[in-house]
Amino acid sequence: QPGSSWHRGIYGAPPVMGRCACFSLGSYELVKIIDAVGRPLEPHYSEFLAYMGGVPLRFWAGFADEEAKNLTEANHFGAAWARTMHLWCQEEGAPDIYSK
Repeated sequence: QPGSSWHRGIYGAPPVMGRCACFSLGSYELVKIIDAVGRPLEPHYSEFLAYMGGVPLRFWAGFADEEAKNLTEANHFGAAWARTMHLWCQEEGAPDIYSK
């Protein structure tokens, strides 16, 4: 899918080479595994889950609503998180993550 992977280039060189940054020093690929509304992008999503094994995961696919976005932009992270969790728990069929 176009726009689902990005090369994160990290380059450098010894100081004796001046400003040259011609050697790859840990470059890697970033791969999108969910879309903007939280739907899995296959096959990357399943590959990631298999790689992570049984580690509990939480994915972020954007702001819950405009209020949560505004709270985040104003550095009110706790309030933004509480708003997001409140909206999420209101959704029909939302899993009960706290009873485990």
